[in-house]
Amino acid sequence: MKTRRTRVAIVGVLTLALSVTAGLGVSAEAKKKKKKQPSTASFSKTLATNLAIPDYPGVNPAIALRSDITVGGKKFKGKEVTDVNVTVQTTGNLAGAAEDLNAKLSAPNGRTFILFDGVGDQSIGPWKMDDDTRTQICDRDQATLPCVDPDSTLNRPFAGTSNLNDDDDDVRPLATFNGVSMKGNWTLTLFDDTDIGETSTLNQWRLELKGVAAPK
Repeated sequence: MKTRRTRVAIVGVLTLALSVTAGLGVSAEAKKKKKKQPSTASFSKTLATNLAIPDYPGVNPAIALRSDITVGGKKFKGKEVTDVNVTVQTTGNLAGAAEDLNAKLSAPNGRTFILFDGVGDQSIGPWKMDDDTRTQICDRDQATLPCVDPDSTLNRPFAGTSNLNDDDDDVRPLATFNGVSMKGNWTLTLFDDTDIGETSTLNQWRLELKGVAAPK
C-alpha cells in the first residue's frame, strides 16, 4: 500500500506540473498574438477656407484652386491608409455654378483621385464622400425626385453622406488610396472649367483618415 500511495503522489505532481506548463504556454502565445496586432491611427481635420475658385477663363486650361491639409507628427509615421472620407462644401453665385466644378484629391505620394466632375446645381454640401455607405447621389435631370435608383437618395445640394457611385453606374471608390502613407500633405484641387460668370467659393473641406502600421 505504501508503494501505491507513492506512485499516486508522483502522478499527481507530474499532472500538476504539466497543467502549469500548459497554462504558461497558452499565456505566452496569447501575449505573442497580442503583440502582433498592428497599431492603428486616426486623423481628422476641417479646414475653413472661404476661398474663391477662379472663374473659367474662357480657354483651357482652367485655373486651379489648391488647398492642403497636412498630416504630421510621430503618431502617423509609418502608417498606411486603410480608409479615407472627404467632405466638401461650396457656395455658388448663380444656378448651375456647381455644375462647372471639378474636384480631385491627391495623397502625399502624388496618387490622385477625381472626387466629382459637373455635379450639383448652385451649391454643394457639406457633402461627405464615404465608401462605407450604400447611399448614392441623385445627379440626373428628372422631372420628379427621387431618382429611379432606390439607392440614389441624396439629392442636390448633397448636404449629407454618400459613396461616389452614381445612377449612371460610375464607380469611384476612395479605397484607391488604401496603402499610401498617411503622413504628409493631402491636397484638394478644384477647377471651374465651363461657363464664364458662374462662380463658386470653397467654404470648407474635411479630411478623415484611418491607418495601420506598414508591414515590415
